[in-house]
Amino acid sequence: KNTCDGEKMVQKIGILGAMREEITPILELFGVGFEEIPLGGNVFHKGVYHNKEIIVAYSKIGKVHSTLTTTSMILAFGVQKVLFSGVAGSLVKDLKINDLLVATQLVQHDVDLSAFDHPLGFIP
Repeated sequence: KNTCDGEKMVQKIGILGAMREEITPILELFGVGFEEIPLGGNVFHKGVYHNKEIIVAYSKIGKVHSTLTTTSMILAFGVQKVLFSGVAGSLVKDLKINDLLVATQLVQHDVDLSAFDHPLGFIP
């Protein structure tokens, strides 16, 4: 239960993906009624789902874009929790598309888009 000085406060959740293709199924799951709000070169989708205010956006690929979009979600919309949904690969045969994974260890590395005919080091 979220409270602020004894008054009920709506929980605000941000959902972020790197590409439009990653957030489209999320928006389809929530259905119609999300307002599109342009801000800082991005479009944020704002709506209410099960009494929670939801802000959905895609950041573009890379940690800088992700950081900027997350910061915008926090400062402009007051989100209290941020979930990242995205594409991943695995060598584990038991995993299926749409499985939810929670990381216990993380490794940071820079993106390499040379497989998509971009020069090494290019970040869109």
